[in-house]
Amino acid sequence: MSSEDPQSTWSDYHQRKKAERMGEASQLWKMMEHAGVNDTTVFALDFVLFGTSQPDAESLAKQLSENYEVQVAPSDEQGYWLVKGKRSGNPSFATPEKLRTLRL
Repeated sequence: MSSEDPQSTWSDYHQRKKAERMGEASQLWKMMEHAGVNDTTVFALDFVLFGTSQPDAESLAKQLSENYEVQVAPSDEQGYWLVKGKRSGNPSFATPEKLRTLRL
């Protein structure tokens, strides 16, 4: 049995995943810049997430509402709730500098 602290193990894992995501985001941003994306480029993002708990879906929607237009609706499939969202605007909200400040 390992004597490692579970919190330390989780923190190490989280930091590794965060570093991976930051690297991926930076690469993606460079590719987009190379393709001609700049501060005046308009992006649109639509998404649908789902869950089995209405309170959890509403909690997620509240979190996402800081940056997206969101709504919670029952799914056509019984027992599921949908969080539908969209965002449009320029890419300044996701520059590499701003990505560094996000909690991932």
